Amino acid sequence: MQRMSERPNVIAWFRKNSLLGTLAVLCVVLSFLAGTFLLKSSNQTDRIATLEAQLASAGKQLSASTEFKDITKSLLPPVTDTDRIDGQRTADIILIEYSDLECPFCKDLHASINQVKQAYGSKVAHVFRHLPVASLHANAPMEAEAAECVANQAGNAGFFTYIDSVFKGSKSTGTSYTEADMQALAGTLGFNAAEVKSCMDSDATLATIDAAVKKGKELGIRGTPTWFLVRTSDGKTKQAEGAKPLQTIRDAIDSLLTES
Repeated sequence: MQRMSERPNVIAWFRKNSLLGTLAVLCVVLSFLAGTFLLKSSNQTDRIATLEAQLASAGKQLSASTEFKDITKSLLPPVTDTDRIDGQRTADIILIEYSDLECPFCKDLHASINQVKQAYGSKVAHVFRHLPVASLHANAPMEAEAAECVANQAGNAGFFTYIDSVFKGSKSTGTSYTEADMQALAGTLGFNAAEVKSCMDSDATLATIDAAVKKGKELGIRGTPTWFLVRTSDGKTKQAEGAKPLQTIRDAIDSLLTES
């Protein structure tokens, strides 16, 4: 009975091929899952790229606009001794900037403001208020904290020296600097890096930053940089958004200096 004698071979073949079939099914499932993961990853990357492009476009539109809005000075917190100010509170014009140390448009505006200060001298004072956008620039809050720690030991002059260097070296990626980088930069600029580290470890300056962020949100600020030109003689105030061209900034200042 040949069939009876072949039965064990048939069973062995079935078992072998059943295992192969199972492996084949597993391979198909794994391939499907891998393909799905790659597709989702690709879609996620595309969405992030699209969001970044939209943000860049929005920033460029804000920067390209020459619009200034007249606002009521009372909406702005008054400049006090706790502010980071380059210049005197009695200057003819005070430029109050809400900014993020990782923001590319803030970097551009900062360069223009430095040129404004050179051109106008004591007529214009510059107030810098923190508004780090952590959802876009992960390390911006930490960088703001480091800047405040430098200010604690070196005052406003040290603060502006420090943020000048931060902006100059920033790649505007959101993570241009690590915590160690920020502390090392302080040492390079002649500040006490160990004190900056101790200050950052203690979170001593977070309340100052949080208060500035809270007030910025209360003002309805929708992005950085948002800044204000305040004529100290009567409080007349203009608000602008984005990194305006240098000449646009100068024209706005000149109008405040000359108009009634």
